[in-house]
Order: sequence, then structure tokens, then C-alpha cells
Amino acid sequence: MPARRLAPLGLVTAELVTNALKYGKGEVRVFLEESGDGLKLTVEDDGPGFPDAFPKPQGTGLGMRLVNTYAGRGKSAITVDRTVPFSRIVVLFKTS
Repeated sequence: MPARRLAPLGLVTAELVTNALKYGKGEVRVFLEESGDGLKLTVEDDGPGFPDAFPKPQGTGLGMRLVNTYAGRGKSAITVDRTVPFSRIVVLFKTS
């Protein structure tokens, strides 16, 4: 991964972990793996999952807009995994 992409990766990770600590419950888990031409960052906690209206109406959504921008893939970068009985968010992160 180019050094210039490390700071955005750190900012995205920090934002998601902060949100998990602030709004989630229990243990927070972070996974990072290669995925095609980028990285897949997964953050999950033991909370009941995301509300249907996520990321609104709670808050301004500024943090998630920053995640979208820093991930480098636009709105398609973020996926909320609603197939699990806990909170999981996945971000596809551009490395080039």
C-alpha cells in the first residue's frame, strides 16, 4: 500500500472504531484484508445492528461522509452487513 494512503486508512479506521465504541456494545473487532485492487476493512461489535435509516437520522452523517471520501470509492465504499445479528460495517478501501 502506498504511504500516501496510510493516513486515510488510519482516519477511516479511527472513525469506525470510535462509532463502534460510542454507539455499539461489547467487544469491538477490526479486520483488514486484501480485496481485489484494494483493502476490505471490517469493523464490528456486539450491538444489535444498525438502524434501518443508518446513517440518518442520528447525527449529521459527517463522519460517514468522511469515510466515503477517504476510502476513495464514493458511496459504494460502505456496506452495512444486515445478515448478522450484531453490528458490522465493511469499507472497501482504494489503495492506489
